[in-house]
Amino acid sequence: MKFGKLLKETTEGMGPEMEDLFVRYKELKKHLKAMKKQQKKDVDGETSLEDDDLVDASASGNHEQGDALSAEEMAFVNTLNEDLLRFNRFFIDKEEDSVIKLQALSDRIKGATGAEELQALKAELVDFHGEMVLLLHWSLLNYAAVVKILKKHGACLCRCQAANGCVKQCSKALCILCVLRLYITASSTPHISGESSA
Repeated sequence: MKFGKLLKETTEGMGPEMEDLFVRYKELKKHLKAMKKQQKKDVDGETSLEDDDLVDASASGNHEQGDALSAEEMAFVNTLNEDLLRFNRFFIDKEEDSVIKLQALSDRIKGATGAEELQALKAELVDFHGEMVLLLHWSLLNYAAVVKILKKHGACLCRCQAANGCVKQCSKALCILCVLRLYITASSTPHISGESSA
C-alpha cells in the first residue's frame, strides 16, 4: 500500500477534527510535481543559454547556480513549516496535559483505599495508556510522513547534501522509534497494587 493512501485512510478513520493534525502529504506532493516541472523547463531552457545568461537563470529559480528558491519550492517549504509548527504546538500541549494527568492519577492511586476505588483507577489508567499509545502512533505516522516527503524532495532536487544527510539521520531515528514503540507496547501493561492475580 502506498504511504499516501495509508495516511489518508488513517486520517479519515480519526474524524474530521483530527485531520488538521496530520501532514498535508498530498498538497506537498503537488508542490514537488510543480517543482519538477519547473526544473525540467529550466534545464530545457538552459541548453540554449550562454554563460552570461546562467547568472540570470540562477536568480529566477535555477538551484544549481544559486541559492534562491523558486515559487514552487517556497510553497513547499512554507506548507511543511506550517505543518511542523502545528504538530509541535499540539504535541507540547498534549505532553503538558499528560504529565498533569499522570501526576493526578499517581496521587489518587497512593491515596486509594477500597477495591472499588482501585478498580476505577485501573480503568482510568488503562484509558490513559491508550491515549499515550495513540499519541505515539500519531507522532510516528507524522514523523514517517515528514521523512518520506523530504526524501521525495531530496530526490527531486538531488543537490542538497545537508538535506540528504538529515533525511538519512531521520530514517535511522524512525527505525529506532519503531523498535522503541514495539518495546513499550510489549512491556507496558498497567499494574495497580491490590489487584488479584487470577
